[in-house]
Amino acid sequence: MDRRQGRVFLHVGLHKTATTSLQATCLANQIALAQQGICYPDFRHPLKPEQSMANHSVPLVSMVHPRPHEYHMNIRMRVTDNRAAISSYRDVLDDALQSSLTVFLSGEGVSRLGKQALSQLLALLTRFDHQVRVVACVRSPYNFHCSALAQRVVGAGEALMPTDFQRQSDRLRVLQQVFGSALECIPFRTLCDHPNGPVVAFLERLQIDTSSFVIERRNDGASNRVTRLQIEVNQQYPLIIDNQINPSHYSVPRDSGRKFCLTPAEMAVIQSQLIEENHWMRSVLGESFCDQPHDLVNMMG
Repeated sequence: MDRRQGRVFLHVGLHKTATTSLQATCLANQIALAQQGICYPDFRHPLKPEQSMANHSVPLVSMVHPRPHEYHMNIRMRVTDNRAAISSYRDVLDDALQSSLTVFLSGEGVSRLGKQALSQLLALLTRFDHQVRVVACVRSPYNFHCSALAQRVVGAGEALMPTDFQRQSDRLRVLQQVFGSALECIPFRTLCDHPNGPVVAFLERLQIDTSSFVIERRNDGASNRVTRLQIEVNQQYPLIIDNQINPSHYSVPRDSGRKFCLTPAEMAVIQSQLIEENHWMRSVLGESFCDQPHDLVNMMG
């Protein structure tokens, strides 16, 4: 990472690409990052100011969301004074941008913003003439569908079915429109091939020395059994109804079973969408972003 001029490095996920581990690692190594000329901003939970927010999604999205009180994370966090929270986030961001350090922001929620909100975020990050570099890690289509759907069902309490196809191309198109050549896409599987794991691989791509780092490894994936049970719960009792927490919602206890995957019948339902998504990936990003035949065989239930 070139640190000779003011720069912002914006990591936008995508979801399910070791983002939680990366963010926890950056927060745990803020001092070591600062010694290398990098600021990982210390945003604080609006209701628990003693608690740092390793994931910058909530601050970044809240600052540009057209209706922050309807943003699902603010509802889940039970934030009532969004104006005060956003003011606090702006202060932290401004302090970071006006420092002499390269600013490193990481929030996969940014990838779900629309074009107008992303443009507003870009304007915020370039107010002090910083150059912005944006990186998105991208899973292969089928792998992403299974991981993202399980996360939205189990982690976010959404009322989805196994065949509600999870698409990355729509998000990437918008990111490309707003950030243009400043956007770099990385196939997640190449990061996973690194002997020290995807977090170290990612940081090394930024020319960050991780030799003294404590690497945090978090695995928040849900099992096939838990995901399918939670799907049934969410159909009747989703977590959020009318922008409020549903008191009838409940979470199925986690277990250590194999991760969620589709049955052959479910696979047949999304096959055309999967082919279309792979075609887009291949034509726009390259073969390394696509599903491999052995991946599909190994992941189907």
